[in-house]
Amino acid sequence: MKLATKQQGFSLLEVLVAFVIATLSLAVMYQIFARGITSSVLGGEYAEAVAIAENQLAELGVTKPLDQASTSGTVEDKYHWNLLIKDLDPDPGASFASSFPVKEIELSLTWDSRGGKRELLFHTIRPANGP
Repeated sequence: MKLATKQQGFSLLEVLVAFVIATLSLAVMYQIFARGITSSVLGGEYAEAVAIAENQLAELGVTKPLDQASTSGTVEDKYHWNLLIKDLDPDPGASFASSFPVKEIELSLTWDSRGGKRELLFHTIRPANGP
């Protein structure tokens, strides 16, 4: 006696395994996509914050006086900046004496973003305007 078994189609178990594999694969791809979007948004925010800081520092001595002061402001109701300008204390161990006054500038930029508060801090020195 000859038994001829011919399969047609997939069994229920094979279909369920295929659905589980597809579901897990889609979940992993979704996580990768979501992290990529978050990183892209955060990178854009950091780039915008750096541009704002560069603008604030470029205005010093040109449209804003380079006096010893502390100022602050907000850009686009999101980025809050604080600018501190003070005289740079000369290094007592330096072998040369500065013939012109130098200002120390500190600019901090903060904003709220995904996952909490972000902050950038910039330090620089510049010669003072005039004697």
